[in-house]
Amino acid sequence: MKKVLCLILAMVFVFSLCGCSKDGEKKDKNNIDIEYYANLGQMPECKYSLNESINKIKDELSKEFDSSDIEEMVYNVSEKGNRVQIDNGQYKYYYLKDKEDKGVSYIVNFDTAFGFEIGTSAAEIEMALEDFDFKTEEISKDKVFFLLGAPKGDIIECNFDGNTVMFVFENHALCATALYNTSDWIGE
Repeated sequence: MKKVLCLILAMVFVFSLCGCSKDGEKKDKNNIDIEYYANLGQMPECKYSLNESINKIKDELSKEFDSSDIEEMVYNVSEKGNRVQIDNGQYKYYYLKDKEDKGVSYIVNFDTAFGFEIGTSAAEIEMALEDFDFKTEEISKDKVFFLLGAPKGDIIECNFDGNTVMFVFENHALCATALYNTSDWIGE
């Protein structure tokens, strides 16, 4: 009787672990909930988010730049047509001049974003996004206006509640990640 009871308890334990493995599998692929942060308009590693005040970003970056002893510290604001870029070396924040009151509407990260480090393979990111609608396409210059030159590679885009996350690859390795307000940047 004891052996049967132990066997039943062991089976219940094994099946309970099997039932949890599907959720555990999803979390192991990527520890950060991309959908959650995209819906908030945030990259978890980035200090600022979509809709952040332009003046706040400029003021805070100016203070950091002025107080920094580091020669590599970058802070630059540039304009091209209706598009304005604020660059601090690690992130590029964009806004449209005619929508400046809405704040930042495009953030580009050249380091770890959504838990994926630069160099992460496209296949790994596709596996992490398998539960979402995403599209993979060849890089076009208008999609990656933030990169210098004419890069060759692919992008993966995934839309979430009005915001889009874009992973940019060269030679199947992640080289940049962007988060943007989809409606502001369609056809831009």
